[in-house]
Amino acid sequence: MVRKILIDGNNLIPKISSARSKGKNLSRADLIVLLERIFFSSKDSVVIFFDGFKNEEIKSNRIKIIYSDKKKADELIRREIENNYKSQKIVVISSDHEIINLAKVCGCEIVRSEDFEKRFKIKNQNKTEESEKPIISNEESKKMFGLK
Repeated sequence: MVRKILIDGNNLIPKISSARSKGKNLSRADLIVLLERIFFSSKDSVVIFFDGFKNEEIKSNRIKIIYSDKKKADELIRREIENNYKSQKIVVISSDHEIINLAKVCGCEIVRSEDFEKRFKIKNQNKTEESEKPIISNEESKKMFGLK
């Protein structure tokens, strides 16, 4: 079964050393590149939510990027869970307590942001030789997200 993976982007950025402290747009872009590598071979639908406005557009062929504009991203994530949990298997990546509690009630799979970073052993991706290596194995990805 194809899953819908919902990612709380602003919640995940501080947990990933290679994505933080670069300014908002660079941190977001680094996170998108990292997630593209992680979910490269996955058939799952991946959606990331960011607070605020688009500013400079970040493009991704693999990941749907949603900006909350004047609302909070948490509100959009909650709405996405509530509207889709009955028809789709949802995985929520966040450490926000309200989102996690709603996801639990709706039967979603939950991965805390800090656990995501630890499971994938995400390291600084600035070194060329390291950035060419896969961040995680396909086996680890399959194990984490129940892929076959």
